[in-house]
Amino acid sequence: MTLRPINASSMNQDPGKFTRLDIRLRGALCYIDACTEPEAPSRRLFHALDKTRQEYLDWVREVPLHLCGLRYFDDETAWSMAFIGEAAVQELWVEAD
Repeated sequence: MTLRPINASSMNQDPGKFTRLDIRLRGALCYIDACTEPEAPSRRLFHALDKTRQEYLDWVREVPLHLCGLRYFDDETAWSMAFIGEAAVQELWVEAD
């Protein structure tokens, strides 16, 4: 499996929606995360987080949205897809450590 078809597909489907895609391969598994440009936060949020506007925007830009996982079965027509929920994300990070 190569990253080229996944990147090409994302750019054609909705150009400009994501600022960056992070694609991780582990054997037959592929995990896809996306980063987006954050909306401007309120002043209340700045104070609650004790961050400047720029610090907040830089921080949020690096927090990925976990989109999905793909499994490849050694055949171009045999794939499975799973949407990743919060519990699975925590499990993935534990497994990666």
